[in-house]
Amino acid sequence: MQRSYIDYAFAILIVVLATVLRLSLNSVFGRDIPFAVHYFAVLVAAWIGGLRPALLTLGLSALAVDFYFLQPTGSLWLDLPQERYGLEFFLVTGLGTSLLAGRMHSALRKLEATLVEYRQKQLILDDAYAHLEARIHKRSLELISANDSHMQSQKLLQASETRFRSYFENAPIGILIADDKRCFKEANPEALRMLGYSAEELRGQPIGAIQATLKHDELQKELDELKNIGAYDRPRLLARQDGTQFLAALRAVMLPQDRSMAFFRDITEEHRASEALRNERDWFAYVMATIPVVNLLVP
Repeated sequence: MQRSYIDYAFAILIVVLATVLRLSLNSVFGRDIPFAVHYFAVLVAAWIGGLRPALLTLGLSALAVDFYFLQPTGSLWLDLPQERYGLEFFLVTGLGTSLLAGRMHSALRKLEATLVEYRQKQLILDDAYAHLEARIHKRSLELISANDSHMQSQKLLQASETRFRSYFENAPIGILIADDKRCFKEANPEALRMLGYSAEELRGQPIGAIQATLKHDELQKELDELKNIGAYDRPRLLARQDGTQFLAALRAVMLPQDRSMAFFRDITEEHRASEALRNERDWFAYVMATIPVVNLLVP
């Protein structure tokens, strides 16, 4: 609600500023192109606040132009037919622009809200990534400690395995573990859901089975890179069992004994929303930049 009040206050302010600016330009333009400055005011109000502030700006601008710049000045009565037509044209084109801008403004806000939601989910998943990797590191230290001390090793190993298994099974992200032959050994329920496999179907499959676009040589190069640097993050197009594809944010890490683990989540909708937002902004900017030319022709 507070945001709406600010938008309406801005709409009133921009009409005042447009009127003052146009009055200051009287010595340059006289009575020519009386609507251009106020039409830009409508565009700015539509860009900032959307439909309703744009309509308020349009109505106030029509009154201001009529009162200050159309004959007779100082009155809302119009003597000349061409000025009445000009005002009507200004109102019609301003209304059309406001409706178009309002639709685009609403779409932009929805897309931005969607992206904010996705980014919030990303923060949650990043925390999950960090937590899981910390658990893996701690588990590795526990295994080393158990092997070195030879005291209560079985108990320690069982407790560590139970904790790790709980995180693995209930993680909100997909987790895959591959052996030293680069074949899948384990997958958590979320990974199986996203990929459309059962645990038995995926176990033993080569890593390349879920790669949608990477060729064998490219995949081998990435695996060599992972082995050398220990971890990497990148978007990757993955293939489900039924042949459909989805875009995933993938993070891979090396494990002891030349095994590897991958965390991933589906970012297809997030990517589409980002592309739609970019396209909508480009189209909105194009429309807002080109439509004012029409109003420069209004007498």
